[in-house]
Amino acid sequence: MNLIATAGLGSGIMAILIGLAVYRLRQRPLSLERFRPRLEDTLNNRVAPLQATVGGLAATRLRWSGIEITARDIRLLGEDGHLWVSFAQVVLLTPLSAVLSPRGLETFTGPWLFSGAMVDALSPQPPFEALHGIATATDESLRFDIAGGRWAEVAVTQGTIMFEGLVEDQTQADISFHCNATAAAALQAVTAAPLDVVDPSLFPKTGIEGTVEADINLKFSFDELPRMDHSTKAEVRDLRMPNVIGGLDLSEGLFDITVVNDTATVEGKAHLGGVPTTLGYSKPAGSQPETLQINTTDVGALAALMDISGRLAGGRLGMRLARHGDEEPWSGSVGIQHIRVLQAPLLSRLLTMASLTGLVSTLISDGLKVEDAHAELTIEPERLRCPSVRISVDQLEITGQVDFHLKTDRIQGEGLLIPAAALQRLVGAVPVLGAFLEGFGKKNAPIVATRFTISGPLSYPEITVHPLSSIAPDILRDLGIV
Repeated sequence: MNLIATAGLGSGIMAILIGLAVYRLRQRPLSLERFRPRLEDTLNNRVAPLQATVGGLAATRLRWSGIEITARDIRLLGEDGHLWVSFAQVVLLTPLSAVLSPRGLETFTGPWLFSGAMVDALSPQPPFEALHGIATATDESLRFDIAGGRWAEVAVTQGTIMFEGLVEDQTQADISFHCNATAAAALQAVTAAPLDVVDPSLFPKTGIEGTVEADINLKFSFDELPRMDHSTKAEVRDLRMPNVIGGLDLSEGLFDITVVNDTATVEGKAHLGGVPTTLGYSKPAGSQPETLQINTTDVGALAALMDISGRLAGGRLGMRLARHGDEEPWSGSVGIQHIRVLQAPLLSRLLTMASLTGLVSTLISDGLKVEDAHAELTIEPERLRCPSVRISVDQLEITGQVDFHLKTDRIQGEGLLIPAAALQRLVGAVPVLGAFLEGFGKKNAPIVATRFTISGPLSYPEITVHPLSSIAPDILRDLGIV
């Protein structure tokens, strides 16, 4: 009877205490300040060499399954004082025994609800902010499953933050975010430090539109900070940019982007001035040059849109440029095949002055068919240099070099007009003539060609044709005749 009475008394007292606790928690949170040092010690043991601090700890709600505890202003700082990770609020539902036991909080594995989290792993870029989700723990790891947040103007839709190796004092962080953003916001992120894998001068400063969906991953060891590995895979849809090349706008862009540390690749297609075009960009690691490739199947349409003098039809274009570093100029080659020249005032004047009237008549009546055109080029801030140009027009071959002064709209160049080029190469293969030409150090040089020079305003430059250069011009020049 005494045992039953004692048990009843104990249950009554417990009921009274629980009732008082419930009443107390309904009025305001119950401070658990005395447990805060234990929580900080537990966190410090798990995230070393980072230092953990907790701003406040309180019981906020009592449930049948345990006590709801809220920790506020949790901060993880580096040895230099840099704030790497913070949580505005972490809420956990823990059994009463976890609070009363000496190691209860240390052994509790969650889950916890967190909100207002911040990760500053890409300084000087803005941190990932307003992250919220659910966290869990094991003896060796902490995992935060993110349900949402933001990174500057980029929306974080989901992600994970993993801290592993907690018991070996070699804590590794693996942070992954799935993001949605405007093209302008995404471009700002990949062109700024510490990512800065793409040269911002390749893009216009304003007017960029489109959407980006990306997966971002950051990996680092706390004892090796600030060194880290980062990677991004993104898909850009409906990209629009003004004044990309020659004043033409880019639209309907669809691109795949991959960034791994200091390397980057961009591949995709778009309309350049309404003309279907494929573009590719690559920035490899080490001393390898970054490259830019542009291909299109309608050069004539591009030329018309760029207001190039003359009229062209069709034609395939392939351009490949490379450079070693942002301060170096782009250089490479451009090739054009199967294009018809319908109007070309400069070419018409040159052919007329060289007395190639048959080709002039063909140009006027049907247009000249260019089977192949190729040029080596270097793009400088105020000049486009083409040290080697070769154009095959019907039976005529034009070779030379030319410089375009972009700031003053002037042209300067020289070259050769080589009629029946294929036949001349065949004649040059005759042993006697081949040996004769080779004796002058002019193996494979044309036998009949006319030298010309061009200089002056691009709208109407001066053309000079050297009549005495028509027969073996290089040999005559070496002999001092030309």
